[in-house]
Amino acid sequence: MNEFVSKSTSMSDKRILGIYGAGGFGKEVLSLIARAETNLDPCDYDVCFIDDQSISDVGVVRVLSREEFFRTNSKFHGFVLAISDPHQRMILSHEMEIRGGVPLPIVARSAVWIGRSEYGRGSIIFPGSVISNETVIGDFTIINAQCYVGHDVKIGDYVTISPGATICGNVIVSNQSFIGAGASILPGSASKKLSIGSNTVIGLGATVISDVQNNTVVVGNPARRIRENSNPGNE
Repeated sequence: MNEFVSKSTSMSDKRILGIYGAGGFGKEVLSLIARAETNLDPCDYDVCFIDDQSISDVGVVRVLSREEFFRTNSKFHGFVLAISDPHQRMILSHEMEIRGGVPLPIVARSAVWIGRSEYGRGSIIFPGSVISNETVIGDFTIINAQCYVGHDVKIGDYVTISPGATICGNVIVSNQSFIGAGASILPGSASKKLSIGSNTVIGLGATVISDVQNNTVVVGNPARRIRENSNPGNE
């Protein structure tokens, strides 16, 4: 694997960027940064993983515990949360910012922006995604590869949108929702947007044709409720 790596014993000469989560998802984020395929210049940062469960090197960059990360001599501790679970991401973002960590957005250069849109702090937008006009993406939200987000869509904080998902125009996706790979959310209208409630799980390949209530798991085509989402929500 031909990656940009930082193997020096001192990180004090550059800003440090910690990718929280040393698993497969974190390695994907590392690869994007290392190959200069995002908004960040990899030469500006000493990049490491943060993982409290694994404190040994993974062969690409060093893995630090959270305590070790904040003990480094760098004056700037940037971080990105490469963790798919929305609720866990919310908890970690608060803990990292309390310690002085600065959330950085990671936006692939190959993402396509059609017209004016916004994305929030700490968000990750993967290659091949298409974001249409007048869309607002909240803080610490993940839009994975090959997703389509239509016009006039509002996506809340800590939302996970899995690869290949489609969100048509005039949709509201509330905080801490998880949209499975290949799922489709049909369009609302300018006068009545289709609403996905907070702490909702949209199953793999599901097709959503009407509003989904808070704390709900839906699957199928058309999507139907199968149970309550037991993970704690934020509303």
